[in-house]
Amino acid sequence: MNALTLPHSLDRQILIRARRETVFRYFTDSERWAAWWGAGSTIDARPGGKVFVRHPNAVESAGEVLEIDPPRRIVYTIGFSAGEAAAAGASRVTITLESDAAGTRLHLRHEFAEAEVRDHHVQGWRYQLAVFANVVANEAHAGAAALA
Repeated sequence: MNALTLPHSLDRQILIRARRETVFRYFTDSERWAAWWGAGSTIDARPGGKVFVRHPNAVESAGEVLEIDPPRRIVYTIGFSAGEAAAAGASRVTITLESDAAGTRLHLRHEFAEAEVRDHHVQGWRYQLAVFANVVANEAHAGAAALA
């Protein structure tokens, strides 16, 4: 485990109407990763693999995968590549997925060294998880109209 000292955390939980395996692919497949982060974003989903996010406003974030346990959990570092609140790899994100009768419950914990940096991410995660849920649901329910 990474030895970062990260006493401040941001916790979010959402329900996604898709199977856990479908949801988890959005953390392991670069094409799906880019579908909710932005074109050019990539993830190499193995311990030590690179995490890269190219946000729509051209800001870039980078880090590395620390742990992966498909389809239950992935842990990675992340931070802004230049001029923003946290340096590349300076914070840690833990995603845990639980099966639920209605789909998959996603638990996100993003840990930071400073409370101010955490606070900077509150609105971003609220937005990004809404985008994520919509992108996953669109794939999970593709073709549903044809079945009706």
